[in-house]
Amino acid sequence: MTLINGDILLGFVSSLSERGVVLVPDQTGGGAAPVTIPFSRIASMVLSNPSSDVAGAFHRLTLADGSR
Repeated sequence: MTLINGDILLGFVSSLSERGVVLVPDQTGGGAAPVTIPFSRIASMVLSNPSSDVAGAFHRLTLADGSR
């Protein structure tokens, strides 16, 4: 998460509330308390899931028009 002042916060987004984003800070070796970052202070966020193995050799995508 990048704040409007350029600071970068790392952690786990545990929820969104009417007050903002609830973030559990990424701190090695400790359970940091969750903090709520107001939406007005956030410039950008990148969300991702943990990587996982692909179940198969390849994936096939078929579009609505039938093309692959």
